[in-house]
Amino acid sequence: MAVQLPQEMVDSIIDSVSQLDTRKSKVYLQTCSLVAKSWVYRAQHHLFRSVILHSPGSHCHPTTSLWKRKFGTSQGGPALHVASLTLDGIGSNGFRDFAPCLSTFRNLTHLSLHCWDSSNLNPRTILACFSSFASSLRGFTIWCASRKHSRGLDLSTFITLVNLFPYLERLSLLNFHLHSPPKSSSKLRTRSSFAGELRISMFTNEDLVLLSRISWKPRGLALEYTGHPITSFDGIVSSCRKHLQSMEVDSHTYGRDLDHILS
Repeated sequence: MAVQLPQEMVDSIIDSVSQLDTRKSKVYLQTCSLVAKSWVYRAQHHLFRSVILHSPGSHCHPTTSLWKRKFGTSQGGPALHVASLTLDGIGSNGFRDFAPCLSTFRNLTHLSLHCWDSSNLNPRTILACFSSFASSLRGFTIWCASRKHSRGLDLSTFITLVNLFPYLERLSLLNFHLHSPPKSSSKLRTRSSFAGELRISMFTNEDLVLLSRISWKPRGLALEYTGHPITSFDGIVSSCRKHLQSMEVDSHTYGRDLDHILS
């Protein structure tokens, strides 16, 4: 006669398995998920904590279509266990088919967007795709693959994206580029009070000029290597200096003394 273990003991066993070497734990967790129905939820909790999905148009084999075919838009699927999600190929035409599935990722704490054509993102798409985890997200990274094949996000769309996540603690912009909408106001400002750490890497002077038009309130600011000195750095520092508690600057990015800005 089969003996059913208490759920607390099952969870403890699976938690212990998850602490093993990464390769071993993945194999063992997959095995655990096949033992019994009562083992599935806890095993998936560890198996799907971090997920990387590639859209058609990225340089890797597309997996967004596989996820959609396997799990669809079910609200009770493994998407509930995903805490860290990387989406590669955001903005590509193939990504549109996967967009409805994003509503199932309701417990995300970290999101990374690898944008291949970020110009296809607009406020309506952003609100439809990312609202389900707006209150849980703490870390957000946007990385643009190429400036040659994408004109980047317009400033108003970028503001909509940042404002969607009220509890964001860290915002990282890597090789990111913006453009100003034709009819935008030169005094455009955000309506949010982002108070986390703002990390900027591989920016141009033009991008920093646009960012300095936003009323930032970050407690931390980090500017990393851009390839040449950034003369417009003064603007973005000045726009948020009243709220800064810490600042990290690559010496190759800004060689001058910062005291005159922060004082």
